[in-house]
Amino acid sequence: MKPWTYFICLLLLSAACKRDTAVAEEEPEAINIPASLPMDKLALTDLSAFTTPSADWKIGGAAMASTEKTDDLQWTDGTGVLLGTAGELATEMQHGDLEMQLDFLLPKEGQARLLLQAKYGIHLQDTWQQDDKFSGMILGSTAAGNEAATVNASRAPGLWQRLNFYFQAPRFDDQGNKLSNAKILYLKLNDYPLLKEHELEGPSEGLSGAGEVATGPLVLKALSGAVAFKNIKYKAYTLDSLALKNIQFKLYKGNWDQLPQFDTVAVVESGEQSDLNVERETQSDKYGMTFSAQLEVPVTGDYLFETQIDDGGDLSIDGALLVHNDGEPGDGTERALVNLSAGTHAFDMTYYQDVWGKKLAIYYEGPNIKRQSLGLVKKTAPPRNRRTLVINPTDGPELIRSFVQHKGAKRNFPISVGSPTGVHFTYDLEEGTLLQAWRGEFADVTDMWVGRGSGQVLVPGNASTQVSAGVSVAQLSGLNAEWPTEIPASFLIEGYDIDADGYPVFRYRSDEVVFTDHIIPTPDGNIERTLSVVEGKTKSNQYMRLAEGTIEALESGWYRIDGQYYIDAEGAEIGGADKDQLVVPLAGKSSVQYTLIW
Repeated sequence: MKPWTYFICLLLLSAACKRDTAVAEEEPEAINIPASLPMDKLALTDLSAFTTPSADWKIGGAAMASTEKTDDLQWTDGTGVLLGTAGELATEMQHGDLEMQLDFLLPKEGQARLLLQAKYGIHLQDTWQQDDKFSGMILGSTAAGNEAATVNASRAPGLWQRLNFYFQAPRFDDQGNKLSNAKILYLKLNDYPLLKEHELEGPSEGLSGAGEVATGPLVLKALSGAVAFKNIKYKAYTLDSLALKNIQFKLYKGNWDQLPQFDTVAVVESGEQSDLNVERETQSDKYGMTFSAQLEVPVTGDYLFETQIDDGGDLSIDGALLVHNDGEPGDGTERALVNLSAGTHAFDMTYYQDVWGKKLAIYYEGPNIKRQSLGLVKKTAPPRNRRTLVINPTDGPELIRSFVQHKGAKRNFPISVGSPTGVHFTYDLEEGTLLQAWRGEFADVTDMWVGRGSGQVLVPGNASTQVSAGVSVAQLSGLNAEWPTEIPASFLIEGYDIDADGYPVFRYRSDEVVFTDHIIPTPDGNIERTLSVVEGKTKSNQYMRLAEGTIEALESGWYRIDGQYYIDAEGAEIGGADKDQLVVPLAGKSSVQYTLIW
């Protein structure tokens, strides 16, 4: 059993429970259950994870490349980064269905390829500052006729790019006859979705001929200019699944707002069902159900269960309470992680329905078993033709107030600025700072205006580069002092004006000095930001922070931040305490200007 494997046991609360109120009860320790099982990681300490390694491939510690020179991939000694200058490298790992996440880096005009099962090609190519309708992400080879994604989500040469995809292998019967083609269920570049449910009619190339197979290796190819990979994580799935057999149900009537003790309630109906359906033609509300069944487990290992229930219910395996889901009426989600041995286990599920929606959904994933539903036959709903609403500026900049997602958190006070040049950004009006920038289409505002618009989240129309949040100006005791994590009391946003071209000029006060913050697109498709002093005099201990993270000073004079974007700034210095901070001392300066490049 793995050290992080455990059962979750919670006390069942109900009105029928008797407690000794004189005895103080200890609160159970909160346990953080992951939303999914962890991916396997391809070890990059040496080349032992690959077959027939050649001198064209090596392990390094870091990689970088110039945005100006072709074939200019550089690296340092160390581990964690796979570097290829020519040829191909195949994994020892064989896969059918494969969910994968990896980071890759290309030099200027660099090209590389992934071959899934050594046959189905995903082509990677540097397309920075090229046509916005070509992404460099091609399914197949570089030959004419292969489909390219229609959005350019690529970053600049020398920056790390994130690729996520889910490959579904072709299906075969017992005689080896192909039943269905391979598919790309989803593909994202830099977290932007490029493809969904894309069918692959056949292999683009292969190491062992054109024939399709159920499993094969992942092949990495360096085509021109070399390539670097890191953080290669994956889940290689089999076709195994859990199964429920002999599902017995009991139906109860009652008016509950918490899960009752069903052994004290009269059974009004019982029998056998083919699944865990809780929809009852004879009952609209105010009822409960229990289910018992045999759970067939194909392989021993860790299983992650998730229940989504409206209103409440308990999941138990082998008599042990695994998931408790209860509370006020409404949809609730709970998870549990458990180690199960291969074989048959006792399965029990309780459910109660108070009012409104009826829902009992159980999802699971296990060792090399993909996330899927357990015990409920999903009804095929007709496709939902939801109208999308996309905003693209034409005559001048567009300014939209909304919520946005920034590094996994919902920001409450942003304003997004769309430019007819195709370069856009989001600014935080609470902290007075740049949050993100992107190119291409401006914004998908469907979530704000179609239907109820409950989320009110603006979604960038392309892969966005998210930069450091937090106030941009602060007083520090020195260059290596920690940047404030809270908004200082002396910081005050004073709104914004509009310049002659329609772009906002933000204004804020920090420690008795008033600044304007002006952000505009540059002619070459980047972002230029200028902070100017308009009232007061900067102090000797005042700084402007340009970025936070892992900061590398490059020979070009630029700075690379977390491998995700560049900053070109004069007078910047690297300081910080726990994290690197790229800052500019403000003493004696009337303005600071820098360029964000990605």
